[in-house]
Amino acid sequence: MMKDVQYDAAKNDLVFVSSEVPRAANLIDVQLGALTYAPEWGADKAYFLNPDYTIQAECFEAHLLQRMGYWGITVAKFAAKQGKFCREMLFNLAEPDGGTALMRG
Repeated sequence: MMKDVQYDAAKNDLVFVSSEVPRAANLIDVQLGALTYAPEWGADKAYFLNPDYTIQAECFEAHLLQRMGYWGITVAKFAAKQGKFCREMLFNLAEPDGGTALMRG
């Protein structure tokens, strides 16, 4: 389980907080191959935004879910809602159980 240390002003102390949501946001925001030290991290958005062909939104959603699973980010629930111009994707993340059943090699 990934934890970050943050300062809590109300407690005037350092506390441990889950870093699953920032990790998932980073994975979605980072272009594949754009990082110097971890080129395999992130979602390849340019591949899906290629103007030469159309791709179904479900393919991009599956790609995001696959990348999250690969990096150990547990998605408890996923839902997508199509608006007039934009598609909203909602990811509910869960704390990893700490088990070793699905380890990345």
